[in-house]
Amino acid sequence: MMLDELLQALKNLSRTGWMLRGVPHSEAETVAEH
Repeated sequence: MMLDELLQALKNLSRTGWMLRGVPHSEAETVAEH
């Protein structure tokens, strides 16, 4: 996986804690935003 692909994937990956608490993906903070 190229670095740019990895960074793009992190922009779309919601943080686990938010998902475990039931926060919708559209409202959750992403790994990249953290």
